[in-house]
Amino acid sequence: MHDAAIAHRDVAHALAILVDDIAARENEIVNIGHQPVLLPAPRPPTFQTTPFRHVGTGARWDYVSQHRRASAARLPRAKSVQVEPDFRYITLNSCVLPTGSVACFSGKRARRTPMPVAHLSDRGVVSVTGADAASLLQGLVTCDIDRLQPGEASLGALLTPQGKILFDFLIVHAPAGTLPGLENGGFLLDVAAASAADLAKRLNFYKLRAKVVVSNHGDDFAVAVRWNDEGPQLPGLVWVDPRLGALGQRAVAPAAAVAGTADADANAAHMAAWRAHRIALAVPEGGADYAFGDVFPHEADLDQLGAVAFDKGCYIGQEVVSRMHHRGTARTRMVAARLEADAIASQGDDIMAGEKRLGDIRARAGAHAIAMVRLDRYADALANNVTPTVGGAPVTLTRPVWATFDMAGN
Repeated sequence: MHDAAIAHRDVAHALAILVDDIAARENEIVNIGHQPVLLPAPRPPTFQTTPFRHVGTGARWDYVSQHRRASAARLPRAKSVQVEPDFRYITLNSCVLPTGSVACFSGKRARRTPMPVAHLSDRGVVSVTGADAASLLQGLVTCDIDRLQPGEASLGALLTPQGKILFDFLIVHAPAGTLPGLENGGFLLDVAAASAADLAKRLNFYKLRAKVVVSNHGDDFAVAVRWNDEGPQLPGLVWVDPRLGALGQRAVAPAAAVAGTADADANAAHMAAWRAHRIALAVPEGGADYAFGDVFPHEADLDQLGAVAFDKGCYIGQEVVSRMHHRGTARTRMVAARLEADAIASQGDDIMAGEKRLGDIRARAGAHAIAMVRLDRYADALANNVTPTVGGAPVTLTRPVWATFDMAGN
């Protein structure tokens, strides 16, 4: 049984988890390996089979990849491990482990509930087409447009001259003829719906005499997401979410086609499930988890999610972003937060270490949250054995498992 992976963006499965509470199953397990899921990523995932050394109490194995070697994981007996309802996460001693594989043995194999398709009505679509579309975008946005082959996507952003995020978006290189109006291909920007008109206006402002057509498809196209390989197929132009494999597939399609795939009556619940899934993975989104115009790309972890190309030519705000990157001056980051189930905390609530403010909660879904935190202050709190709290309740702060920036305690 395998599930979508969430660790390093180039590794299909970062950690395989096995929970075994009956010895009779020991001989049925030969090994655990990393396997690619869903559609092939633009860059082939790196994976390596890991021999399974022991099953049962104190099960142990190592995660090995070309990028880094994580410490071995130890699991107690299954009674002390809580498996989340969708079997994507394990809570072990109050620590959440989003996993690449979850296999549960307690007399019979656990079964997952297929995830639905969600129509993301809070997302809009802006198209950029024409002979000069690629060169225009290459000189404006943070990601490397020239590297995107037809059908490939990237996270990207348009910045202020001071280097702060004006818009963030997923940008996909649409092959010719994939959607109405894209007979010659072009680029589609999957952006917060509330910002789509402003983004189109901004791009039109920058195009000057370039042979480019910028269009806001607020009523024509819709965005859908499918984050499990057992759900219904997506319509239209489909791609793997370039941020993390566990975020699954996204699609831009005519609004009627999306309406025919998503369950309209249950879509609000499906969108809430998708949001909870994203928050559990600690992947931030502009407009929802941070205000546009207030945050640098490093503070929103865009550099960790492949949105910033540090080896491309100039773009708006590049000097500030490049200086922050090479000098290592990003002191504030989005991190994963784990709250007690009954903790009263919501977006905007301060995270404190004694009398010192560390940051605040930016999004919450159940016990999972995304927080924006001053890393230096958090390091001081750990050094002084001060437990961070929100509203008086303890909160556990960790670096997202897919991130590589330095954080005390990680």
